[in-house]
Amino acid sequence: MNIVILEDEAIMAMFLKDTLEKRGHDVKAMFSNANKIFEFIKKEKIDLIFVDIMIKGEIDGIKVAKKLREEDNNIKIVFITSYKDTQTIQEAKESKPNGYLIKPITQEHLDAILMVCESTIEEKPKEKNELFIGDYIFDKKTKILRNNKKIISLSDKEVICFEILLKNCGNYVSRETLINATWEDINDETKKSLRELISRLRRKLNKLKINNITNIGYTLIEK
Repeated sequence: MNIVILEDEAIMAMFLKDTLEKRGHDVKAMFSNANKIFEFIKKEKIDLIFVDIMIKGEIDGIKVAKKLREEDNNIKIVFITSYKDTQTIQEAKESKPNGYLIKPITQEHLDAILMVCESTIEEKPKEKNELFIGDYIFDKKTKILRNNKKIISLSDKEVICFEILLKNCGNYVSRETLINATWEDINDETKKSLRELISRLRRKLNKLKINNITNIGYTLIEK
């Protein structure tokens, strides 16, 4: 997780930083007051912030948490406090924190809080490397095209052109777009080269169709 610490006690801040980094987390910044924290969080993707309720300065930790909730409802907030009184905890609850750490903080309590926060951070779905059309499978990473496990040999320029058509499958891609991506210069020679390239792709991809409409472009579809 990407973490920010808002704590004005240097020893406590360093204890948190060292412990978090040993667990493999990335402490992006530590602040002793709230002056620059909002500007920083707007620029960085932060998963979790530890906030001292009684932080020094014009804005206390509870106000910081409320403002963070207004700007980013997904960020995890853990309060750090020396107070156990009901009124302080009740005020802090309004910002819907993910937990509290009561000073003096123990290793066990910190580990427990981290386990809760780690389990609620949604993993980003991994981008699929493979694109499909009919019986064909194109691997975006290796740039290999297969048909029923058989590799279809494509030149570098054919791969570039085919991938663009595949990503826009069913929609027309302009001749200019394909030429710019493949040759980077539009002239009579590259226009002719594109026609020849499309002709080769049609022969190699006999189970697909590459349609052409003059002055509009090409589209890839299944037969």
